[in-house]
Amino acid sequence: RAPSSVYWTLKNIQFWGIFIERSIFNKVHHNNFVKCKIKAFVIDGFYNSWYRNYWGRPRLLPKRIIGISGLLIGRFDLFPKFLPNRI
Repeated sequence: RAPSSVYWTLKNIQFWGIFIERSIFNKVHHNNFVKCKIKAFVIDGFYNSWYRNYWGRPRLLPKRIIGISGLLIGRFDLFPKFLPNRI
């Protein structure tokens, strides 16, 4: 799949926040994953960039993105937001 960018779009979703499957070089940034049971999940997605997302509570440490693949490259939001993004 071609690279894409997801930002400022996710709110009030009840189950999945974002699901990426077999996709590379995506940018996922400035989203609010608030009411999601599973905030983010990746299957065989590589070199995706995760940054400045709000994960439903204040975070000081990087947020690990759960998923299934052979590599961990691009599977952390290194700079999660402490407060929700303004949408």
